[in-house]
Amino acid sequence: AQAVLDVRLTGRDAVRAVGRIAAVSPVMVVVDDTGTVVGMLRASHVIEALRAGT
Repeated sequence: AQAVLDVRLTGRDAVRAVGRIAAVSPVMVVVDDTGTVVGMLRASHVIEALRAGT
């Protein structure tokens, strides 16, 4: 499955969006504008950081 997260989302909207992605895959692949993979993140860690406001 593939999902796209709008990096402009903040607060609860961002947490909800990442939560929807985490329901499909526990790992988020981060790509740049050209489609090059620049990293991988655990969705649970992203949610924790968003909730902490970091």
